[in-house]
Amino acid sequence: MILDMKSRLAQAKHPEVLSREMIMARVKAHVRAEQWPAVFAEVERAMVFGPGDGQAYYHRGDAFYNVGKYDQAVKDFDIAEKYTGKTLGLLWGRSISLAELGRWQPALNDLNDVIKMAPFPKFYSYRAKCYGALGKRKEQLADLSKVVNLEPRNAKPLISRGRVYLSMGKLREALADANKAVSLGPRYREAYKFRVDCYIKMSNKIAANADRKKIEQLSK
Repeated sequence: MILDMKSRLAQAKHPEVLSREMIMARVKAHVRAEQWPAVFAEVERAMVFGPGDGQAYYHRGDAFYNVGKYDQAVKDFDIAEKYTGKTLGLLWGRSISLAELGRWQPALNDLNDVIKMAPFPKFYSYRAKCYGALGKRKEQLADLSKVVNLEPRNAKPLISRGRVYLSMGKLREALADANKAVSLGPRYREAYKFRVDCYIKMSNKIAANADRKKIEQLSK
Protein backbone atom coordinates (compact mmCIF):
# COMPACT_ATOMS: atom_id res chain seq x y z
CA MET A 1 0.00 0.00 0.00
CA ILE A 2 2.86 2.34 0.86
CA LEU A 3 4.58 1.57 -2.42
CA ASP A 4 1.31 2.15 -4.25
CA MET A 5 0.96 5.59 -2.64
CA LYS A 6 4.55 6.46 -3.58
CA SER A 7 3.85 5.42 -7.15
CA ARG A 8 0.69 7.52 -7.30
CA LEU A 9 2.49 10.55 -5.91
CA ALA A 10 5.39 10.18 -8.31
CA GLN A 11 3.13 9.78 -11.33
CA ALA A 12 0.74 12.60 -10.52
CA LYS A 13 0.27 14.55 -13.77
CA HIS A 14 -1.06 17.65 -12.09
CA PRO A 15 0.98 18.32 -8.89
CA GLU A 16 -0.71 21.71 -8.56
CA VAL A 17 -3.89 19.95 -7.40
CA LEU A 18 -2.15 17.94 -4.70
CA SER A 19 -2.66 18.83 -1.05
CA ARG A 20 0.21 20.15 1.01
CA GLU A 21 0.37 16.82 2.85
CA MET A 22 0.76 14.90 -0.41
CA ILE A 23 3.44 17.30 -1.64
CA MET A 24 5.36 16.89 1.63
CA ALA A 25 5.08 13.11 1.21
CA ARG A 26 6.74 13.56 -2.19
CA VAL A 27 9.43 15.73 -0.57
CA LYS A 28 10.24 13.02 1.97
CA ALA A 29 10.38 10.35 -0.73
CA HIS A 30 12.86 12.45 -2.73
CA VAL A 31 14.93 13.06 0.43
CA ARG A 32 15.21 9.31 1.06
CA ALA A 33 16.32 8.85 -2.55
CA GLU A 34 18.74 11.81 -2.24
CA GLN A 35 17.10 13.50 -5.24
CA TRP A 36 17.93 17.05 -4.18
CA PRO A 37 16.77 18.99 -7.28
CA ALA A 38 13.39 17.30 -6.93
CA VAL A 39 13.30 18.26 -3.23
CA PHE A 40 13.79 21.92 -4.15
CA ALA A 41 11.01 21.75 -6.74
CA GLU A 42 8.52 20.08 -4.41
CA VAL A 43 9.29 22.43 -1.52
CA GLU A 44 8.51 25.39 -3.78
CA ARG A 45 5.10 23.85 -4.43
CA ALA A 46 4.57 23.28 -0.71
CA MET A 47 5.47 26.90 0.06
CA VAL A 48 2.36 28.02 -1.84
CA PHE A 49 0.38 26.72 1.13
CA GLY A 50 2.51 28.72 3.59
CA PRO A 51 5.21 27.65 6.06
CA GLY A 52 2.95 25.14 7.79
CA ASP A 53 4.84 23.32 10.54
CA GLY A 54 8.28 24.35 9.26
CA GLN A 55 9.08 20.97 7.70
CA ALA A 56 9.36 22.46 4.21
CA TYR A 57 12.12 24.78 5.42
CA TYR A 58 13.81 21.93 7.25
CA HIS A 59 13.87 19.64 4.22
CA ARG A 60 15.04 22.42 1.92
CA GLY A 61 17.77 23.31 4.42
CA ASP A 62 18.81 19.66 4.49
CA ALA A 63 18.91 19.62 0.69
CA PHE A 64 21.02 22.79 0.60
CA TYR A 65 23.39 21.19 3.12
CA ASN A 66 23.70 18.05 1.01
CA VAL A 67 24.56 19.99 -2.15
CA GLY A 68 27.13 22.13 -0.33
CA LYS A 69 25.17 25.40 -0.21
CA TYR A 70 25.80 25.92 3.46
CA ASP A 71 24.79 29.56 3.79
CA GLN A 72 21.33 28.85 2.37
CA ALA A 73 21.11 25.75 4.55
CA VAL A 74 21.70 27.75 7.72
CA LYS A 75 19.06 30.30 6.74
CA ASP A 76 16.43 27.61 6.19
CA PHE A 77 17.36 25.74 9.35
CA ASP A 78 17.01 28.99 11.31
CA ILE A 79 13.49 29.51 9.94
CA ALA A 80 12.53 25.89 10.55
CA GLU A 81 13.64 26.13 14.17
CA LYS A 82 11.03 28.84 14.80
CA TYR A 83 8.33 26.28 13.98
CA THR A 84 9.82 22.93 15.02
CA GLY A 85 12.09 23.94 17.87
CA LYS A 86 15.50 22.31 18.25
CA THR A 87 15.40 18.86 16.69
CA LEU A 88 18.35 16.51 16.34
CA GLY A 89 18.35 16.50 12.54
CA LEU A 90 18.10 20.27 12.33
CA LEU A 91 20.88 20.92 14.84
CA TRP A 92 23.20 18.35 13.27
CA GLY A 93 22.74 19.66 9.74
CA ARG A 94 23.11 23.26 10.86
CA SER A 95 26.20 22.55 12.95
CA ILE A 96 28.00 21.00 9.98
CA SER A 97 26.89 23.83 7.71
CA LEU A 98 28.13 26.43 10.19
CA ALA A 99 31.45 24.62 10.54
CA GLU A 100 31.88 24.49 6.76
CA LEU A 101 31.37 28.27 6.77
CA GLY A 102 34.07 28.66 9.42
CA ARG A 103 31.54 29.73 12.04
CA TRP A 104 32.98 27.45 14.69
CA GLN A 105 31.42 28.87 17.84
CA PRO A 106 27.80 28.74 16.59
CA ALA A 107 28.51 25.23 15.30
CA LEU A 108 29.82 24.31 18.74
CA ASN A 109 26.70 25.70 20.38
CA ASP A 110 24.50 23.46 18.22
CA LEU A 111 26.69 20.43 18.89
CA ASN A 112 26.38 20.95 22.63
CA ASP A 113 22.62 20.54 22.22
CA VAL A 114 23.06 17.60 19.85
CA ILE A 115 25.17 15.71 22.37
CA LYS A 116 22.62 16.32 25.12
CA MET A 117 20.04 14.61 22.90
CA ALA A 118 22.27 11.85 21.54
CA PRO A 119 25.74 11.32 23.07
CA PHE A 120 27.06 9.33 20.12
CA PRO A 121 30.74 9.03 19.04
CA LYS A 122 30.36 10.88 15.72
CA PHE A 123 28.93 13.91 17.50
CA TYR A 124 31.78 14.03 19.99
CA SER A 125 34.24 13.66 17.10
CA TYR A 126 32.76 16.61 15.24
CA ARG A 127 32.63 18.74 18.36
CA ALA A 128 36.31 17.92 18.89
CA LYS A 129 36.96 19.29 15.40
CA CYS A 130 35.25 22.54 16.37
CA TYR A 131 37.21 22.79 19.61
CA GLY A 132 40.40 22.25 17.63
CA ALA A 133 39.52 25.02 15.19
CA LEU A 134 38.94 27.34 18.17
CA GLY A 135 42.28 26.37 19.73
CA LYS A 136 40.63 24.71 22.73
CA ARG A 137 42.97 21.73 22.99
CA LYS A 138 41.88 20.61 26.46
CA GLU A 139 38.25 20.34 25.40
CA GLN A 140 39.25 18.75 22.08
CA LEU A 141 41.23 16.05 23.86
CA ALA A 142 38.39 15.45 26.30
CA ASP A 143 35.93 14.80 23.47
CA LEU A 144 38.38 12.58 21.56
CA SER A 145 39.02 10.62 24.75
CA LYS A 146 35.28 10.16 25.08
CA VAL A 147 35.19 8.68 21.58
CA VAL A 148 38.10 6.39 22.41
CA ASN A 149 36.20 5.11 25.43
CA LEU A 150 32.97 4.68 23.47
CA GLU A 151 34.73 2.83 20.62
CA PRO A 152 37.53 0.85 22.31
CA ARG A 153 38.11 -1.36 19.24
CA ASN A 154 38.37 1.51 16.75
CA ALA A 155 41.86 2.74 15.83
CA LYS A 156 40.68 5.95 14.12
CA PRO A 157 39.84 7.98 17.28
CA LEU A 158 43.18 6.96 18.77
CA ILE A 159 44.95 8.38 15.73
CA SER A 160 42.88 11.56 15.92
CA ARG A 161 43.70 12.05 19.58
CA GLY A 162 47.31 11.11 19.02
CA ARG A 163 47.71 13.75 16.32
CA VAL A 164 46.49 16.39 18.76
CA TYR A 165 49.03 15.19 21.31
CA LEU A 166 51.71 15.30 18.61
CA SER A 167 50.79 18.88 17.67
CA MET A 168 51.16 19.83 21.33
CA GLY A 169 54.58 18.24 21.61
CA LYS A 170 53.31 15.47 23.90
CA LEU A 171 55.33 12.78 22.17
CA ARG A 172 54.97 10.06 24.80
CA GLU A 173 51.16 10.29 24.76
CA ALA A 174 51.12 10.46 20.95
CA LEU A 175 53.28 7.34 20.61
CA ALA A 176 51.14 5.47 23.13
CA ASP A 177 48.05 6.17 21.00
CA ALA A 178 49.95 5.17 17.85
CA ASN A 179 51.05 1.86 19.40
CA LYS A 180 47.50 1.12 20.53
CA ALA A 181 46.14 1.97 17.08
CA VAL A 182 48.63 -0.42 15.45
CA SER A 183 47.71 -3.18 17.89
CA LEU A 184 44.01 -2.71 17.10
CA GLY A 185 44.58 -2.54 13.36
CA PRO A 186 47.76 -4.45 12.46
CA ARG A 187 46.88 -4.11 8.76
CA TYR A 188 45.68 -0.51 8.99
CA ARG A 189 48.19 1.62 7.08
CA GLU A 190 47.05 4.91 8.61
CA ALA A 191 48.07 3.66 12.05
CA TYR A 192 51.60 2.96 10.84
CA LYS A 193 51.75 6.29 8.98
CA PHE A 194 50.86 8.09 12.18
CA ARG A 195 53.46 6.14 14.14
CA VAL A 196 56.06 7.08 11.52
CA ASP A 197 55.23 10.74 12.21
CA CYS A 198 55.71 10.11 15.93
CA TYR A 199 59.07 8.41 15.41
CA ILE A 200 60.26 11.25 13.15
CA LYS A 201 59.39 13.79 15.85
CA MET A 202 61.33 11.63 18.31
CA SER A 203 64.30 11.39 15.88
CA ASN A 204 63.98 7.60 15.83
CA LYS A 205 64.88 6.95 12.18
CA ILE A 206 65.34 3.20 12.60
CA ALA A 207 61.83 2.69 13.96
CA ALA A 208 60.37 5.08 11.37
CA ASN A 209 62.01 3.17 8.52
CA ALA A 210 60.75 -0.14 9.91
CA ASP A 211 57.19 1.16 9.86
CA ARG A 212 57.66 2.55 6.35
CA LYS A 213 58.63 -0.94 5.18
CA LYS A 214 55.54 -2.32 6.86
CA ILE A 215 53.39 0.23 5.01
CA GLU A 216 54.97 -0.83 1.71
CA GLN A 217 54.21 -4.47 2.48
CA LEU A 218 50.59 -3.68 3.29
CA SER A 219 50.26 -1.70 0.04
CA LYS A 220 51.12 -4.72 -2.11
